[in-house]
Amino acid sequence: MAEATVSGRMESATIIANGFVLTCDAANRGGRFHLLVRDGRIADIAGSLESLTSQFPRAPLLDATGLLITPGFVNAHFHGDSFLHRERTAGRPFAAWNADRPFAAACARLAEPGAEEDLVAVYTAASLAHILCGTTTVGEYGPPVEARPFVAMLQAVDRTGLRAAYALQNWEQIRTAGDLGPGRPPCFLNLGNPSDFTVYTFENLVRTGREKGLPLLAHLGEQREEGEYIRKYYRKDPMAVLRDFGALAPGALVAHANHCTEAEVQLASEQGIPVAACPRSAALKQTGYPALRTLLERGVFLCLGTDWASTDMLEEMRFLARLPLLIPGMPEPRATDVVRMATLNGAYALGVAADTGSIERGKFADLLLFDLTDVRVPFVDDLPGATELAALLVHHLTVRNLSRVLVRGRTVVQKGEAVEARARDAASALRRAVDRAYPRKTGTGSPETPPRAKTKVIPFAGEPRTPEGEEGGFEEGARPAREEQPLRETPAEQTTPPQQQERRPSHLPELSKDVRRVFGDDDDTQE
Repeated sequence: MAEATVSGRMESATIIANGFVLTCDAANRGGRFHLLVRDGRIADIAGSLESLTSQFPRAPLLDATGLLITPGFVNAHFHGDSFLHRERTAGRPFAAWNADRPFAAACARLAEPGAEEDLVAVYTAASLAHILCGTTTVGEYGPPVEARPFVAMLQAVDRTGLRAAYALQNWEQIRTAGDLGPGRPPCFLNLGNPSDFTVYTFENLVRTGREKGLPLLAHLGEQREEGEYIRKYYRKDPMAVLRDFGALAPGALVAHANHCTEAEVQLASEQGIPVAACPRSAALKQTGYPALRTLLERGVFLCLGTDWASTDMLEEMRFLARLPLLIPGMPEPRATDVVRMATLNGAYALGVAADTGSIERGKFADLLLFDLTDVRVPFVDDLPGATELAALLVHHLTVRNLSRVLVRGRTVVQKGEAVEARARDAASALRRAVDRAYPRKTGTGSPETPPRAKTKVIPFAGEPRTPEGEEGGFEEGARPAREEQPLRETPAEQTTPPQQQERRPSHLPELSKDVRRVFGDDDDTQE
């Protein structure tokens, strides 16, 4: 398979011929097609090769015989800094992380201005890992760093060829993103931790998002305690609180939504709010799991994210597709739908569907080419449809079958190797960053062992459900909605913005201790 290039880039017009193509567009076509790529975008999708060669007789031809061509994956929710902590957190429940002092210290250190070198190393390695696994666009939920390291982080990601949409974590990042001008990457305004939610916080952030044209992102319901906290102080389900404050405006995105009531699922469906589900990460972190059965039945707009440490979207897709084998009553998602969750749905959720997420005219040529000639891959019919190609991708292909990755028509991965970036150098830089974050014991050559934590076992289908108060499995589904109560009046002195300080704190929102709670202590500290 030959490809003509100029300085590592494809010619302005290139024909990719004879490949099996899965478009993932509205028509969701699948079959043998020929693609015309011009100036980094898909210019045509043709059933006849002659129709393209007659128009562009001198265009280089890339023979894709025996290859499956799909859009680049869109990972809708990921924490890039997780690459610094992946050895520390592997195999440990999320509930134990905050009690781990070295982990907390490493998180805090990465957000310090002096840790810019390590931040760049972490994000270079994570971004390369995405590209090598076929992800061409990611929804990045990064650390609350200040302006200069934030720009360095954006530049590190961009150098790898990965496209990213960023959740802005503090006012420094909001101002910096605004200063980047029209060419800035897509950005969301993060609503912060549920423990920081106040009436003033919501009003301030919703107003800021509206003024600056930033859609809102709610990192919602990853743990049961977060939802219980909001219900205690607001007397409503978390999703209803977001709706009442105007946070579910068009363009908003909800990540996780592990602990949703049926009313919240229905609300997300009615409002058309995308949910970035991370089921495999939830299982590994033992945080409680998305009510996938209810989300699928109610037609919630679902996309997929790997969330923590893993960058392999194929693993995430396969995990989701196989859950019905273990969970009675869970509707089996069609392979075509699973692929759409990992491509076009994610692109819509991140606000980049006009440019990527599917193979159609006018969009960037963000393409994955999988080798189907491997003896371990099932045979493909001469005229397969979208159903057969999607099932092949979800159930049988892995990153070892990924022959080539194109971003905007430019080859960034070939035969499992990054073309322009030096992966070994990136791995070495990451190793140094990890060693600085987690110093090794003197004389042992190994880092301090994290404390052991009790591991929760996901019950198999048919076993008794987990008692109330414990984290449930996927089969638990959505819990009954609580009766909604109107929002309580907030004392006037608590809705007044605090005095602005010379140096703003790193984290959103900018609230002093006296406005951390919406309601008075006498009222909301009593059962």
